[in-house]
Amino acid sequence: EQEMQNTITVEYGGITEVLYNVYALTGNVNYYKAAQCFEETALFEKILKQEDPLAGLHSNTTIPKILGLCAAYEITGEEKYKTIAINFFDMVMQRTYSNGGTSYEEFWKIENQVEEARFVEETCCSYNMLYLTDYLYRWTGDKKYVEYYENVYLNHILSSIDVETGCKTYHVNTQVGYYKVYHTFDTTFWCCSCSGMESYSKLGIHVYYKIEGGVEVNLFTPSTLKYSNDLSIVQSGNYLTDEKTTLKIVGGGNLKLKIRIPDWCKDTYSVKLNNTTIVN
Repeated sequence: EQEMQNTITVEYGGITEVLYNVYALTGNVNYYKAAQCFEETALFEKILKQEDPLAGLHSNTTIPKILGLCAAYEITGEEKYKTIAINFFDMVMQRTYSNGGTSYEEFWKIENQVEEARFVEETCCSYNMLYLTDYLYRWTGDKKYVEYYENVYLNHILSSIDVETGCKTYHVNTQVGYYKVYHTFDTTFWCCSCSGMESYSKLGIHVYYKIEGGVEVNLFTPSTLKYSNDLSIVQSGNYLTDEKTTLKIVGGGNLKLKIRIPDWCKDTYSVKLNNTTIVN
C-alpha cells in the first residue's frame, strides 16, 4: 500500500476518472477497484480537513486527480469526495490571476501569492478547472462557479488560439511587455496544444443547462439549442461589444427559462420581452 501511495504522488493524468466512468458503463467491479488504487490518501485527507497542501504541488498533475474524485462522487454518492472537490476549488481560487488562470512555472505557490512572470497560467490548468467547475455547478447550483467559468472561458480559453494558424498557447504570460507564445506545426507541441484543440470543440457545451421543465442560459454565446422537436432557443448578438444578447424562442410549447444575471452587470441590467421592458 505504501509503495502504491509513493508511486501516485506523480502525474498519472485522468486515469482515475476514466476507470470510474468505465465502471459506470460496464458494471465490472474490477474497474472500480482499479480506480480506488489511485486515491492519494495523504493529499486528499488534508484537503478534506481544509489544510491547504497546494504550495509546491504541480498544478496540472493535481487538478485531474480531483476530477477523478468527482467521478467517484457521482458513482458512489460518498460526500467526502464532493467536499474535497469543493474545498480544492476554493484553495485554487487563492492562487488565480484576474482572468482565472493559475500556476507559476507549472506549480503553485503559497496561498494568495501570484507573480508577474513569463511562465504562468498554464492553459491546461484552465481547461481542467473548467471541467471541475461543471461538476461543482451541477452538484450545488452555486452561481459563483458559472461566474468563474465565464471568466476563464472568455479571458483564457478564447484567447489561447492564434486565429491565423490555429496554434495554441502553453502559458499566458503576465510579465509586462512580454507576448503570447504559440506552439508550431512541427517543432514545438505541448500538452496544452492537445487540450487546446479539445477546448475549441467544446465551446458550446455549457452555454445551457437542463432544469426541470426548461433551460438555464448561463453563457451568452451565439448558439441554437433544440429543446424539443417543436421548440428551439436561438441566441444571437455580441454582448462584449453591443452590451446585449437576444434570445428568440422558435416554435411552441411550455418552457421554463432561467437567465443568469452576471455579477459584472447585476446593478445595470435590463430585460425586454417582445421589445417591452419587464425588468429594469
